[in-house]
Amino acid sequence: MAPIEGGVYLFKNGDFSDSNAIKLFENTRISSVFQDKEKGHWFTSLDDGVFYCPNVNFLNYNKESGLPESRITQVLANGNGVFIGYDFGMVSQIVNSSLINYPIENDITQRSFIQNIYFDSLSSKIWVCTSIDLYLLDNGRLKDFKIDNVATGSFPRQIIRASDGGYWVASSWGVNKFDGEKFTFFSRRNDVFNQTVYSVCEDANNTLWLGAKDGVWTYKDGIFKSLSETSIFFSQPTNHIVTNKNNEIYFATRGLGLLRLKSGSGFQVSQIEGVASNYINKIVLDSNDIWLATSNGVCWLQMNDVGGFIVQNINKSHGLPTNDVSSISVYNNKVYAATSKGLTVFDKESIAKNLCKPTTQIVSVNAGSMDVNINSEPIALAYNQDYLTINFIGLAYKNLGKMRYRYRLLGLDSIWVNTNSTYTTFTGLKSGAYTFEVQTQNSEGSWGYSDSIELNVAYPFWQKYW
Repeated sequence: MAPIEGGVYLFKNGDFSDSNAIKLFENTRISSVFQDKEKGHWFTSLDDGVFYCPNVNFLNYNKESGLPESRITQVLANGNGVFIGYDFGMVSQIVNSSLINYPIENDITQRSFIQNIYFDSLSSKIWVCTSIDLYLLDNGRLKDFKIDNVATGSFPRQIIRASDGGYWVASSWGVNKFDGEKFTFFSRRNDVFNQTVYSVCEDANNTLWLGAKDGVWTYKDGIFKSLSETSIFFSQPTNHIVTNKNNEIYFATRGLGLLRLKSGSGFQVSQIEGVASNYINKIVLDSNDIWLATSNGVCWLQMNDVGGFIVQNINKSHGLPTNDVSSISVYNNKVYAATSKGLTVFDKESIAKNLCKPTTQIVSVNAGSMDVNINSEPIALAYNQDYLTINFIGLAYKNLGKMRYRYRLLGLDSIWVNTNSTYTTFTGLKSGAYTFEVQTQNSEGSWGYSDSIELNVAYPFWQKYW
């Protein structure tokens, strides 16, 4: 429903009394709405032209909609609201439709970016790791904590609750122990361990797993051990490590996808299995599902009955403003994705595969410098018309202009040729009959309906029977 004063409301199930109806295009006078076969929506306006929305259930928040900045590095959603970290020294909290900003007050650290936001469920405290210092969100301000006799900062990357009390902190200078007020262990001292650590995780056996710049390490009983020589998976930089109640450990790698370690056995989920990218930034375990923030969108892994995963990739074609996703959080069936172009929020139930098969149309055929009438088949070509160009176009709006085609010329070769171009050229065709066939790929990677055209290259007169 589009009121005359501007905007358009989305009422689910036709319930016009719903006070939580989504409102789009706040200051735009919408004149009509149309849903296409791919479930995308088109909006015409009285003053600003035509708009296209791949999924109206994806809500994007950025600087234009009121956030301090669009480049978001971290997000955390829980019962206290949504906490957002930026690429400068500030954290925002969205609660009851209100936005509260918590800036870092130190002039130097204002230029730092937010690397981790952690909710400690035992103390109900919010901890913030910036590129310089560790902070606690306390009484409406960010309170910083420094390492004794270290003026430059603790450079924290991630903080987690330790099983024996206090916290473990992954940092650019190794791993540290923090009791909530002061740092009690600093691994860089005396050169015990000074690797850059991106993530830290403690398993049920009280072994500390470290995702470092040079691969995976463990720490137990005062001993740091590198696992890079035990497996190629452990030799890769690892952005994030998490564990579940079954003591399965998951590793987000930079280049090898997701690794699951269970009872000493590893299981890889990568682009070969359908994951959008092998560069994974963050993992969220959500009941039996796994959510991944990757360099090529969001990946949703749903456990199937045989212990494997059903892979669903979510990207710009679904409604993300960009495929560059740095962080993700899941709460109450809603997914929150932090991107370089804002925060995206969507309901898990709103995700559906694009089952629409795109159509393709052969637009024209050019033989040499002459256009050929394609309305009369088979197209008759002289034996010396040996330079042939075929132009085509596909309709798949959720591809957002990045179309992918495949074609083949039966009679010459039955193998499909993939291309991003809207034309192809053939030279030196021998006399005989051919069929040109072309298809368009949709946003989910499925191929659509074929368009085809028959060609007949004549024999030269000296090869004809008299």
